[in-house]
Amino acid sequence: MAIITGKERMFVNVKLTVLELEAINRSPTLVEQLLKYDADVNYGSVKEMRVSSNGTGISWDTKEGIIELGRYGNTTYDQLDPRIFVGVLAHEIGHYINDALDKAMDAKFAAKMRDDFDVAAMIGVTKEAEAAYNNWLVAREIVQSGGQQITVLGDRPDYVSTPGYDINGMLTKMYDANTGKVSAAVLKQAMIEAAGSYVAQANPGGTPGMTYYQYYGSAYGATQKHLAQAPITDLKYSFDLASGLLKTITFTFSTGQQQTSQYDGNVLSTAALYGTNGQMTEYVKFNASGFKTLDSFYVNGRETQQYNFNLDKSYTKYDFNIDGSQSASLYGANGQMTEYVKFNASGFKTLDSFY
Repeated sequence: MAIITGKERMFVNVKLTVLELEAINRSPTLVEQLLKYDADVNYGSVKEMRVSSNGTGISWDTKEGIIELGRYGNTTYDQLDPRIFVGVLAHEIGHYINDALDKAMDAKFAAKMRDDFDVAAMIGVTKEAEAAYNNWLVAREIVQSGGQQITVLGDRPDYVSTPGYDINGMLTKMYDANTGKVSAAVLKQAMIEAAGSYVAQANPGGTPGMTYYQYYGSAYGATQKHLAQAPITDLKYSFDLASGLLKTITFTFSTGQQQTSQYDGNVLSTAALYGTNGQMTEYVKFNASGFKTLDSFYVNGRETQQYNFNLDKSYTKYDFNIDGSQSASLYGANGQMTEYVKFNASGFKTLDSFY
C-alpha cells in the first residue's frame, strides 16, 4: 500500500511530524487524496502547499489552486496538536477533491445565486458539507485502524437547537443506521445534506458574528425571501440526486415558526409559513422569473386573505369572512382601487362599485 512520507513535492514548504504522518497513513482515503494532490502538483495544475505566517486559517484556494497553511486559532500549523492538524488537512483536501464538482455546481446555479439569497447560501454550505463529510470519513478510517480521533470541523457542543450535538457523532450514527439499507450514493448525499444543515449555523473563521448560511447567502448581493422576520435557528435542505437541483429548504425561526420553500428547476416555486401549532399561516407562489404571483394568509387553518399580483403591478385582494361571505378589491398599477365587489355566503354578488 502506498504511504505518505512527508517528502512529496507538495510538502516542500511543510514539515510533518511523525505523529501526523502516522495518522495520515491510517486513512486510505486521505493517502489517496494527498497522492492525487501531489500528482497534480507535478503536473502543474495545483501548487505546493504554502505556509503563511500572516494568513488566517488553513484553506483551499480554488482560484489559485493551493492549500495555504496560515494561523489556525492564532497558532501556526506546526504548533497544532497532530489530531487537529490532520483533521483540518482532511477537511481542506475535501475541498480540493470536490473542486471540479463545486465549479460545475457554481455554473449550474450561477444565475439564481445572484437573485436568490437561499440558493447562494445552500450552494456555499454544500461545499462546506462535502469537506465535512470527507473529514468525517478520514476520521472514521483512522479510528478503525487503531488511531486516535482527529478533529472533525464543524463540531459545536453548544449547538443552539440541540445542545451536545456534534457533527462527527451525527454522521457516524447516520452511517451505521443506514449502510447496506440504501445505495452508497443515496446515503452519501443524505449525509452531506445533514452535515450542511448543521454547518449552515456554524461560524466560518474570519467572519465573527456570521454563520456560513449568512456568509454565503450574502456573497452575491441577493436578498432573503423569508416570510418571518426573525433569526434562523435551524435549517434543513435537500437536492434532487438525479438532477443535482435544489428541491426544498425548511427554516426554523427563533419564534418557533417554520418556513418550507419548494424549488422547481432551481427556481423558488412556493413558500409556506407554519405557526408554532403546526398550522399554515401564509402561502406564497412565485413564477419562473421570481415574481410573486400569490400571497395567501390563514388563521386556524382557514384562508382569510389572498393577494393575486400581476406583472404590471396591478393586483386583486380577496377577504374571506368567517360566515362564508367575501369581498374582492381590484387595484390598478398606480396602487389605487378601481373596483370593489362583495359576495354573500352562497357566492351571489351583492355589490359592485367602480372607482
